Amino acid sequence: MDLTSALDFNTELETRAAGGYFCDIYRGQLRDGTAIAIKTVKPYDYETNDHWRKAPELIYPGSKNTIASDVYALGMETVTRSLPYSEMIVENGVYEEEDILELLSSGLLPQRPEDSIPQTDAGEVIWDVLCKCWSSDPAYRPSAADVSQIVSCEYIYSRTFQTKLSPVNLDAFSAPDFR
Repeated sequence: MDLTSALDFNTELETRAAGGYFCDIYRGQLRDGTAIAIKTVKPYDYETNDHWRKAPELIYPGSKNTIASDVYALGMETVTRSLPYSEMIVENGVYEEEDILELLSSGLLPQRPEDSIPQTDAGEVIWDVLCKCWSSDPAYRPSAADVSQIVSCEYIYSRTFQTKLSPVNLDAFSAPDFR
C-alpha cells in the first residue's frame, strides 16, 4: 500500500511531536481520520557535525583524509561511551563549530573518563595510546594495527591479573578497515 496516498495533507504536520538528534516525529492523520506518527530522518551533515572527531590537519579547506587522520578519529571514537568533548554540546548532540575548531587547533585533549579508564597500570597504557592517537603531528600517531595490538595486550593483561579496567570494545579494532 502506498501510504502517501492515504495521508491527509490538510492536517497540521509542521509542529513536531518529538525531536532528537537523528530524527523528528510529527503528528499526522490519514484520510479516514486515523492518527499516525510520521518519522522524518535528519540527514547527517558532515560539514557541521563531524568536527569533534576530525584530526586538526583536516579543519582547513582542501585538506584530505589520511591514514593518520583515521587513527586520530579512532582514538576519539574509543575514549568514552559518549561523544568526545561532551561537555561542549549545546543541544541535541550538536557542538558550537567555533568551540570545536578552537579545541582542535589548541591541542586540548578530551577529559579522561575515570570510570572507564581508571588510574591503574592498564588504564595508563590505554590512555597513553589514546593520547598518541590524538597527536597534533600526524607523524607521531600510531598505526591502527599498533593500537589494536596494544589494546588487545592490555585487555588480556588486565583479565589475567584481575586489574580494574572497563571492557574495551575490541570489535572496533578488529574491523577490516583497521587491519
